[in-house]
Amino acid sequence: MRRLNQPKAFYKASLDSPVELANAEEENLVFSDQMNFSTTSSTTGELQKFVQHLVWLYQDYQKETAYTVKHQLHQQIVKFMDDVIFREKQRNQAALEKFISTVMQEIFREIDSHTKLQYNGNLVLLLSYYIYHYSLKGINLTDFFDGEFTTFVKKNYQTELNQITPLLPEIEKRLDVSFTQADQLLFALFFSTLNYEVKSNEINAIMIAHGYATASSIANVCNRMLGNAVFTSIDMPVESTIFDISEKVVHYLEEYSVNQGLLVLVDMGSLNMIYEQLKQNINQPILFIDQLSTPLALEVGNLIQQDRSLNEIAENMKEVVVPNVQLYQPEKSKKKAIVTTCFSGLGVAIQIQKLLYDCLEGILEVEILPIEFADLQKNGLSEAFLNQYDLLSVIGTNDVHIPEMKFVYLENIISGNGDTQLKEIFENLLSEAEIREVNDRLVKNFSLIRVLESLTILDTKRIMEAIESCIQDLERRLDLRLSNARKVAIYVHVACMVERLIRHAEITDFPNLEQFAFDHEKEIRVIQDIFSVLEPIYSVTIPLEETCYIYNILYLD
Repeated sequence: MRRLNQPKAFYKASLDSPVELANAEEENLVFSDQMNFSTTSSTTGELQKFVQHLVWLYQDYQKETAYTVKHQLHQQIVKFMDDVIFREKQRNQAALEKFISTVMQEIFREIDSHTKLQYNGNLVLLLSYYIYHYSLKGINLTDFFDGEFTTFVKKNYQTELNQITPLLPEIEKRLDVSFTQADQLLFALFFSTLNYEVKSNEINAIMIAHGYATASSIANVCNRMLGNAVFTSIDMPVESTIFDISEKVVHYLEEYSVNQGLLVLVDMGSLNMIYEQLKQNINQPILFIDQLSTPLALEVGNLIQQDRSLNEIAENMKEVVVPNVQLYQPEKSKKKAIVTTCFSGLGVAIQIQKLLYDCLEGILEVEILPIEFADLQKNGLSEAFLNQYDLLSVIGTNDVHIPEMKFVYLENIISGNGDTQLKEIFENLLSEAEIREVNDRLVKNFSLIRVLESLTILDTKRIMEAIESCIQDLERRLDLRLSNARKVAIYVHVACMVERLIRHAEITDFPNLEQFAFDHEKEIRVIQDIFSVLEPIYSVTIPLEETCYIYNILYLD
């Protein structure tokens, strides 16, 4: 079949972009709407278009050298394969197509183990597509092959035709399909992408990666971007071992002439162990680089094309193979948050949380998070927490002294002295009227009696009277004048302490307890004596740790 007489410039312009493939449901022109070709179904038409394209290309360049013709054909074959493979990976395959793909993988692995045939997953995917869409439907392209073009392929692609000789009968037997001479020629052309000539003065480079078509996909991208077939790819089953990888390298060395040394890019595996498997079988220098990726391979490919030696490449890549790690936090606004804490325990912090939710309900949406006082004092707030939340304040019975953190004493809220601090916390979030409403609710909900009722199961009146007597004794015997806020703190802590002791959940940890008790022995003895009146009332024993915490409330700012 002869083509229409068109100038060479027309074909060169057409070849600079990938062959366009139409959707399977549509009809399209075989090559271009500028030519009066009859329309065919898209599934058949895309292949007819591709074959005609190759024939016309051969006719246009047949007076050039065989190398030039093969180079031009190679570019279009790769483009066609890329288009098909990319499209196939984006869609769900039919059950029969999946079956064909699985059988093809098995056949290639078996032949590979016997013949050392180098193949890649993309080629298997393309041939599976070809069989499903064309061979099983009986599409015969023999009439589209020009006689001279057929002769050229048979003469110049003998290696590829020999490679498919053991392959096609096995496929025909297992998939109950018959291949025409046109199919054989096309398969040889597809296989030629594996054997594309590498410059004799260049280092041989192969990629080995686990997974179906992983290495072949990376190699395909890199070769296209580098403008040359720099890399050969070997796809390994996921379950492959280091021994399997080593065996593949040995096969490659036996099959190909490695004049300038071999460079092997692998995705994972111990390089020392791979070398141990190989050292008895190699006579050439081999450079291994792990953590295979597209950017890394492109860097290696550029160095190979610059005729760098293996030593030079190794030195350069030591500086390149460093991961670039960037953590990006979401740009959306952070959630507003308030932290509650109390050295009396997490249970108290949770009760404070509940009271605060009641005060802010319907006015402001805010996360209120109870955190253990000891953890907060020791570790502060994590970076992850601060990245997630916009912290408004920490509310508790003791300041954890974390820089740049607004702290509000619970006793100031209870005593009504916290209105200034509340205004600072909410001034950019609420109107003055809303801030007054929140303050009024706080005064109501955080009255001392209400707080103690929320924090303990004890008889509120009875425990308050007992603590009041203790506070008076503390001021008299220790010569103290306690502020209202500090008195409130003692009420809250001692009431929670008694409940903890009743539940056998007393505090058992205090930093440097013995030294602290020794340094403040006089005051601690007085505190123990004063609060011992609570022990027979509630049938508890107040441990030294709890006494030391009371000391801190009395004396620490």
